Amino acid sequence: MTRPNARRALVTGGHGFLGSHVVDLLLARGYAVRCLLRPHRPESLLRGLPVELVRGDLATGEGLESAADGQEFVFHVAGLIAARSPAEFRAVTASGTPPLAPAGSGCRRVRLLSGPAGG
Repeated sequence: MTRPNARRALVTGGHGFLGSHVVDLLLARGYAVRCLLRPHRPESLLRGLPVELVRGDLATGEGLESAADGQEFVFHVAGLIAARSPAEFRAVTASGTPPLAPAGSGCRRVRLLSGPAGG
């Protein structure tokens, strides 16, 4: 259960394998968790969890500022698990990070978690 004065954290990629574990850990530690979902991503993977869902797009930056507003921490865990090439992995992981940086500038910490991007 989230405490009223809980620390607040935004998680990108909270619906994915790694991100879901980050969400579970934060919830277990009493954080108020907000998850960023792509505009057309189904909510079903996070349904039933005490998280706030917000829509945004790392590629365009749309919605990122409001998603990060009021958050103390940002855990950037979004990424691909399958791609046609190493370049596609890098494009998603590397290109998704710069738009998030200004949005998270008011946060105490921004953590980037990334798996291997190939080549």
